[in-house]
Amino acid sequence: MTVKRYQVTQEEYGSIKERLTEVLAQDPRVIFAYVHGSFSPKDKFGDIDVAVFLKTESEINYLQCEVSLEASLHKLFPFPVDVRVLNHAPDTFRYSVIKKGQKLVDKDESLRVEFETATFSRYFDFYPLRRRYLKEVLNLEI
Repeated sequence: MTVKRYQVTQEEYGSIKERLTEVLAQDPRVIFAYVHGSFSPKDKFGDIDVAVFLKTESEINYLQCEVSLEASLHKLFPFPVDVRVLNHAPDTFRYSVIKKGQKLVDKDESLRVEFETATFSRYFDFYPLRRRYLKEVLNLEI
């Protein structure tokens, strides 16, 4: 199976990020959001990766939110959009999004900073164990 690849100009890239920001900022469920992954004007990409932190309501269905956001965003762009919720995501994923992604929406800076700080703390607390585990299991020199 061949994965379709896309490429955009710098101007198109900026327009896409602006549109993503507008749509996500209007969604009352989204507190903050990042674009991450291979989406770039410099290289070809397979999809736009978006990570969102949602209001923490007890009855919220995160999978349903991912699917509905993906469907809404897919209507706006001629390429796939992959949405993941950060609230209960693994620390390695959260760390990667924060470290390498670009913030699109930030409706609550103090909550975002608390989230990022907690993610970094847990990631680096567990890093030596993860490194040793990968070295033993995969026989990697890392």
